[in-house]
Amino acid sequence: MKQLEQDFEVTVFDLDQYLLRSTMRPLRKLGDKLIADIVRRLSDFDVVNIQLEHGTLGATPSDIVRRFEMLIEHSKPLTVTFHTVLPVGGRGLRDLARAVRHLDRRTFFEILREMRSGRELGNPIMRTLVKRQKRAKTSAIFHTRRDARTHRLVYGLRRVFDHPLAFYGGQGTSAPPRTDIRLPSAIKQRPDTVTLGVFGFVSPYKGILTAIQALRRLPDNYHLMIFGGLHPNDIRKGYSVHPYLERIISLVTQDYDPKALTKKEPVIREQLNVHVDNPDLLRQVMSGMRDISSRVHFMGAVRDDEFASAIQLCDVVVLPYEEVGQTSSGPLAIANDVGARIVCARNKAFLQYERYNPRRLNFFDVGNYLELAQRVTSVADSPPPGLPLHYTVETNRAVYKASFDLADAQIEAFHRELVPKND
Repeated sequence: MKQLEQDFEVTVFDLDQYLLRSTMRPLRKLGDKLIADIVRRLSDFDVVNIQLEHGTLGATPSDIVRRFEMLIEHSKPLTVTFHTVLPVGGRGLRDLARAVRHLDRRTFFEILREMRSGRELGNPIMRTLVKRQKRAKTSAIFHTRRDARTHRLVYGLRRVFDHPLAFYGGQGTSAPPRTDIRLPSAIKQRPDTVTLGVFGFVSPYKGILTAIQALRRLPDNYHLMIFGGLHPNDIRKGYSVHPYLERIISLVTQDYDPKALTKKEPVIREQLNVHVDNPDLLRQVMSGMRDISSRVHFMGAVRDDEFASAIQLCDVVVLPYEEVGQTSSGPLAIANDVGARIVCARNKAFLQYERYNPRRLNFFDVGNYLELAQRVTSVADSPPPGLPLHYTVETNRAVYKASFDLADAQIEAFHRELVPKND
């Protein structure tokens, strides 16, 4: 909104998640009425943009598709920004049969979910957009070149743009806000403290367990700050502690196996009778037994306007996400915008982001906490990247403006001008 306000008068329609995410029939009807009320007001505007995160429109594929079709029924120039891209093609019946032959239960259900989401959600939405482009100007913005190219070729979308997420620039209205976030007192006590930060909702795919395992292999002056809390949808009735949060706490206080379904019996130091002559070996053994809660700090959920300030408190931003099919990451984009040192998992989304921002990210293999620890120490000893950004809030703003204004024949030339010469 802040970027587009420089060229347009912007009105943002809030999507009431209590109504739209409900599966109760009376509330579903109210959710449809909310969308219908928005649609009636769209005639007052010159152009329309949908920031599409499928789940914000409903809890079931039928609700999501129906409400999306309602929102694009008008004839105004429309741009849809895809924050999640559902699988296109990919694995099918042959892969499903292979998983059965190998008794690979996890892969079997992953493929089933992919096939179902494509059949019930992804394909219907894309076919609706393709149909719409025959009668009105219809554009799509993706956060990776791979997704833009795939949807252009597979579905025949004509007006396709790509640009990574970008939130902040260096000065003026696009500069990141400054907010007061206090460091824990334990971090302030040592002048040589190195602070690591992980960000976002406390969820298994964020790889927080990997970050904690890496912290156990780092010197005592390294501290980890966890910025985020449980997602509201994960607050469950009858649980004194959420199961995943309990695993995090257990790993911080004693070395449980983070991959195990149940806790291992803790190692009790008083029960050990071991003679070790090698000091390095003794240090490694003790690192797996000690409580590191004094070096792990739960900073709580942060507001959107606090993210940049929280990131700037960290010496190294750690993003140990697992591969879950995401195409973008807000914390990664903000960390890059403010010039932070970044160590991130080598998943598909981050590899695609690196194509827009070469040499600014430091990768480690998903789940490899030993490699993460090694990357962190090398990055912490190096200065911040300090490399120029080619894809910024200004180029992002230009992409949105082009998606509304340019004729079809001008889009290819616009993309050639946007891409740096060395890209």
